[in-house]
Amino acid sequence: MSVEILEFRERNDGGVLKGHLKVRLSKIGLEIYGVALFDKGAGRWVGLPRKDYIKKDGTKGWNDILKFTDFDVFKKFQAEVLEALDEYMKKTPEETEDSDVPF
Repeated sequence: MSVEILEFRERNDGGVLKGHLKVRLSKIGLEIYGVALFDKGAGRWVGLPRKDYIKKDGTKGWNDILKFTDFDVFKKFQAEVLEALDEYMKKTPEETEDSDVPF
């Protein structure tokens, strides 16, 4: 699996959710938008995109949009995403900003 981070939108509200990623899997020609990055004391992990909905009782629920059917493949994906994110974050801010923003 060859993973590249296209964008990281950081979230700074002090919660476990740290932001969302745009990820490219170049070997299979797939881009995944909305990969969640979590960080809580013991470590970091990613979650695939999900869609929220309101349950009959008025509470919020979540439906998976994508799912790995093999947990070992998901763990490999997660490890490669985190490694690619570390490389992405080493770039200078100018290299990671959106190039189509005029200011």
